[in-house]
Amino acid sequence: MDAKPPIGVVIPGYGHPQFLAEAIISACEQDTDREIHVVVVDDGCKFPETRATVANLLPVYNGKLHYVRQKNTRLPGARNTGIRFLLNLLPDLDAIYFLDADNRISPYSIEAYRKTIGDDPEVGWAYPDISFFGLTHGENGFDTRETAPDYSLLKHLIGNISEAGSMVRAEVFRKGVMYDETMIFGYEDWDFWLYALEAGFKGRRCENSGFLYRRRPESMLADSTRMGDELVSRMRRTHKKLFNPQHVMMLEHREAPYFALCLSDAKDTILLFSDPAIDPEKISFKEFKTRFHQWNNSPREFFFPPLLLFMEQKAWTALQDNRKLLRWLFWQLREKPVEKLYLSLRQNNHSGLYLHSGEVGVDAEFAISITSMAHIRAKIMATSETAEDYQEPKLHHGLMGLLYADEIEHRSPTYFDCLEQEFIKELSPAPKYILHQNRAYAGPATGRIRNDLIREVCALEDRQPFPACEQIERTLVAVKSEFLLTDSIRYRVVQLLNQLKQENHETVLLIEHASGCDLLACRYDEWEHLVGTVVPYQIGDKSGIYKMYLGRGISAELAFGTPEDTALFARQCTRVIGCGAVAMLEAFGEARLHGAPGYVLLEKEFAVAETKNTTQLGKLLAYEHAIVNIATDEDAYSVALTAEGFPPSKFIKKDDFYRSILKHAG
Repeated sequence: MDAKPPIGVVIPGYGHPQFLAEAIISACEQDTDREIHVVVVDDGCKFPETRATVANLLPVYNGKLHYVRQKNTRLPGARNTGIRFLLNLLPDLDAIYFLDADNRISPYSIEAYRKTIGDDPEVGWAYPDISFFGLTHGENGFDTRETAPDYSLLKHLIGNISEAGSMVRAEVFRKGVMYDETMIFGYEDWDFWLYALEAGFKGRRCENSGFLYRRRPESMLADSTRMGDELVSRMRRTHKKLFNPQHVMMLEHREAPYFALCLSDAKDTILLFSDPAIDPEKISFKEFKTRFHQWNNSPREFFFPPLLLFMEQKAWTALQDNRKLLRWLFWQLREKPVEKLYLSLRQNNHSGLYLHSGEVGVDAEFAISITSMAHIRAKIMATSETAEDYQEPKLHHGLMGLLYADEIEHRSPTYFDCLEQEFIKELSPAPKYILHQNRAYAGPATGRIRNDLIREVCALEDRQPFPACEQIERTLVAVKSEFLLTDSIRYRVVQLLNQLKQENHETVLLIEHASGCDLLACRYDEWEHLVGTVVPYQIGDKSGIYKMYLGRGISAELAFGTPEDTALFARQCTRVIGCGAVAMLEAFGEARLHGAPGYVLLEKEFAVAETKNTTQLGKLLAYEHAIVNIATDEDAYSVALTAEGFPPSKFIKKDDFYRSILKHAG
């Protein structure tokens, strides 16, 4: 039988000579048939005891223990030195384990870690639970903290769920992933894992790893905690790919779906999703019940959908038939959270979501019931704990207008109430879990992930992200509804949409309207196949508020707190294109700040003013700073704007625009 490839251990040595011997011995005395090589990197330690400790142990572990001394580079540099030493020493190196000088591992640890990594090449490292000794809170001298019993990319983006005392597959280093030697104030291990994620690897928890972490009053963690916000901001800038809104929303859809859907005529199947326009996860009711009770027992640890929907298959089919409107409709559901909501699905050319609070009428019929899982959980806990006072939620009802909604059976609220009661009965009772005195979850709280990561990266404060969860090149095109009502102007818009229609590219069409957007009157059938998502967005009254710029009145169409709405839509897009001086111009700056540069396409048909003394021309001047390029073949517009100070370098011809900007779409 061929010998198993060797495993290395890196122990940085600086400032803890009294503990170093324990760490070295624990690494060298492994119960394994693998070849183990342990390298101590003396990072310019000022204590002679560090060198003496290693010197005394070198004869004992001859050929297994190695010693390297260098000028002080801090912890990341010391680990990199150890990595390079082992890669040069052992061409067939299988993996490297990192052990700090004040910690130790058990005799079975190396084999436990290596077994966890397994043969899946995507698993780049195995991480432990953290079992503390020394200064602990455990009555028996130990206490264990579980940072991520199930590995989660979302959790790893908000906090370091993989302790530095982990084993890393050597292929990770061969792909160029190393420690950032400028991360000298802490979080260097978290930063390293983010680099590994970018390289296509992921972690896996090692159960019963035997890793022991010595808790001391002083540590680098205290310094890194004080500098936490600054270090986290730096890492988000460094790892832009991971913190891209599209990537974060994709992770939410996969790991923490926002909606759970129960089809009343297929009760054993629950659909989980954040983005209603892509395929949901399908699980059995038994699996849903298991996940519910996990969340009920430990809401800090487990993700669970905040909203539960009841409907029949015909209603879900009708929603799927209106797939291009689904993101817009479900975004509104996220934006208007209510504890209990009944919705009617009606065929309506003016698509939208209209909510009303108060009691539901006797004769009212609905196609969908939506309730919060917090309401379901509270009701279950109230039935099992009679001392708890439970208040029924306030009711809301509303209308969801769709283009295609034929043959949908609408039911009375009583029908959905019965479904809910049956659902609650099947989820009950809430099981009692045994809590281990010296073991607890210590990873990031799921509520913090939704608020401090998903909302912060993908939305704005106190807002909900637009649920576009596919990682794809996406262009937002903003157009006024009146443009689509006129054949000659609509032709120009469709021409642009045709230019954008490519494989692996999606167009989001934002239709600005002041009162109502009749999609059929806008000849939806002509351009439906050219777009992936339609956003019929109501803007303010154009005769309302004006701002002044260079002596001109500039219409403030997004004056009532809505510029952030359009910026939300742009967060998941690669670029934004305005057809003329659209209201969306007012959000171009916010969109560009978050990585979606804005362009304006000027056509004669877009009703851009022909004289310089107009609000339309003034609006382009006012928001010039946020516009990357204006594409037009109309010399009169470029001459008039240039004369007013618009940079001439920002003007390009339409053909150049299509070649230089849109050629990258898809």
